[in-house]
Amino acid sequence: MGQQDASPHFSFSNQNIDIKIINGVALVKCVDRIDIYNSPVFDAAIDMLIQQSRNSVVLNMEDVFYIDSSGLGVLISSSRKLNKDGRFFKIVGPGEFVKKIFNRSRMTTYFDIYETEEDAFRSINEFESEG
Repeated sequence: MGQQDASPHFSFSNQNIDIKIINGVALVKCVDRIDIYNSPVFDAAIDMLIQQSRNSVVLNMEDVFYIDSSGLGVLISSSRKLNKDGRFFKIVGPGEFVKKIFNRSRMTTYFDIYETEEDAFRSINEFESEG
């Protein structure tokens, strides 16, 4: 996956969200849940990232056990904002419940979903090296 940049230009961390810049890509790790109670914080963190950096985003959801419609809305909004600006939004490792929600809401056709962070980073790097 590569080394973490020595001096990232953006940093954010709270109880449920951690953002690190790795090789020019923002790795966002969420834990617990993305729901009506914490989705505003997640949305604000992603908006801040979009405004303050030029990074694509890899969202690691391995430790997210619950997502509701407000959480889905934030993911969709984040993806649209990044894609509109020519950046990528990749999702890694959603658990069984989250996968079920993605399947039922047909989000598996909307989001780029990967099993590992390495696969998500590789897909971004391969695209950027082609261009």
